Amino acid sequence: MVEGLHHVAVRVADIENGVKFYTDVLGFREEMRLTFEDGSYLVQVKAGDSIVELFGGGRPGGEDRGEVGYTHIALKVDSVETEYKRLKELGYEFHVEPQDVQGIRCAFFRDPDGNPIELIE
Repeated sequence: MVEGLHHVAVRVADIENGVKFYTDVLGFREEMRLTFEDGSYLVQVKAGDSIVELFGGGRPGGEDRGEVGYTHIALKVDSVETEYKRLKELGYEFHVEPQDVQGIRCAFFRDPDGNPIELIE
C-alpha cells in the first residue's frame, strides 16, 4: 500500500546552482548527497516532509512543450502574497500571478532552469 510521496526528482543544468536556489531562495535544507561511481552525484534538499532530489546535467527548459510527464512542483506556503513579493524582489518572474482558483490561492514561477514551481496556500 502506498503511504505517501517520498520525493520529487528534478534535473537541473548546474547542480550546485540548483542547491543554492532550493536552499538559499526557497529555504530547503540540504539533506543528503549521493555520489555515483562515475563521479556524478545527486543532492536531496528537504522542507518539512517534502524532499526534492536534484540531478545535474540537464538542459534549461522553457515553455511547456506538451510532453507527457510531470508539469510542475507545488510548494505549500503560509502566504502566497508574501512569497510572491519576496521572490519578485529577488528578480524572479511569475508566469501566473497570485490568484484564486476554485478557492485555492496560488501563483507560478520558474526556477533558474525553467522548471515550473507553484506556490499554494
